[in-house]
Amino acid sequence: MLAVAKAEESVPDDRDDIHEGDVFVFGPETHGLPEALGRAVDLILELAGGQVAGGVHRVGADLPWQREILLRPDFVHQKLGFEIPEAEMRAALNTLELPIVREEQTPLLEGSRTTWTISIPSWRDDLDRPIDLVEEILRVYGTEKIPASVVMSPGLIASDDPIVAFNRRVSDYLVGQRFNECVNYTLRSTKEMLTWISQTAASELAIANPLVEDQSHLRATLITGLLDSLRLNRSRGVSASRLFETGRVFVERNGQNFECVAVGFIIAEDPTDRNWLARASDDFFSVKRHVETLAGIAAEIQAHGQSKARRRSTCVRGTAGPGPAPAPARQAPRGRRSASASARSKGRNRRCNPSVRRRCKS
Repeated sequence: MLAVAKAEESVPDDRDDIHEGDVFVFGPETHGLPEALGRAVDLILELAGGQVAGGVHRVGADLPWQREILLRPDFVHQKLGFEIPEAEMRAALNTLELPIVREEQTPLLEGSRTTWTISIPSWRDDLDRPIDLVEEILRVYGTEKIPASVVMSPGLIASDDPIVAFNRRVSDYLVGQRFNECVNYTLRSTKEMLTWISQTAASELAIANPLVEDQSHLRATLITGLLDSLRLNRSRGVSASRLFETGRVFVERNGQNFECVAVGFIIAEDPTDRNWLARASDDFFSVKRHVETLAGIAAEIQAHGQSKARRRSTCVRGTAGPGPAPAPARQAPRGRRSASASARSKGRNRRCNPSVRRRCKS
């Protein structure tokens, strides 16, 4: 016996009504139950060696079904970006068993607009918008027939954010110096924070409702996370002794919390580690060189951002207000300098160079 129930029906509560061999299928497409039942019987006869005991018993009437979608051929052209002949669109819809039941012509100032009313079968529950039909038409028409065209997109003339530029520059430098990058959580434990910062700062950086105990404070330094990464790698037998991390830290000053961008690195080389290339051990001066390089990158990016701001403000001031354009300055021939320009240059150098200020005469 094969029993097929609709999604709205439930398994009988009386277990005596359920016999061995009964199959309850939940969630089928209601209007396709006869076809689904016939297919299930065919599979049982073919694969399981079953026998048909009797005919089909139907209870109840068919549920009415009607779903229609309005589609315009010009809407298909607009969404695809190229034209498909109406005859091919009709053929694609007929292939998918999506018949056009009505066709209307709407008069316009120039010509008319065609609107199709397409009947959606019950087994295509995924089709409920005009754009769904556009996708079906393109799928049957063939994506390989999409004409080639030039892709136009607006260009970004602005530079990267200084924070992004800083993180990228320092990461490139440290990776080039044989450091491995780490990424740790921004939240740290209370015990760890009290070890590194004051109790007042720790209370300011505490989270009101932490989810776990060891992630209750915003981190004030990157070193604690790097030490954890070093300890974890050492416990796993990984000889990662040069680690660095870029990220955000939070600093408390006079009751206010400041979010800062930071970079930290740690060197813990083991002299017993075997390497294919012998290198000189790091000392205070190598660490100092790394710190100076990182500070120089930060200063360079900050100066670049300030110069861009000055250039933008200069351009704005130069374009404000009507008036005649200034006459272009005459340029001296290449290789020659005028006497007045040379005198001005000498005077400017004498005034600006502090090392020769004692020998300058007023």
